[in-house]
Amino acid sequence: FNEDACRIRVDDRAEAFSRIRQTCLNLLKQEKSFKGGINRKRMMCEMDENYLSKVLGGLA
Repeated sequence: FNEDACRIRVDDRAEAFSRIRQTCLNLLKQEKSFKGGINRKRMMCEMDENYLSKVLGGLA
């Protein structure tokens, strides 16, 4: 997720974005219908809205 290049360091924003990144990472790890690594799953979420809905379905 390119955390090293992130310039958010003020107040509690850095911690909030860290939690968002961790949640996204956990959702991608839980998704088992697509065989691929985390980077491939992220790319699939960018290109296919149906797959993104499937991944975000793990939030409910």
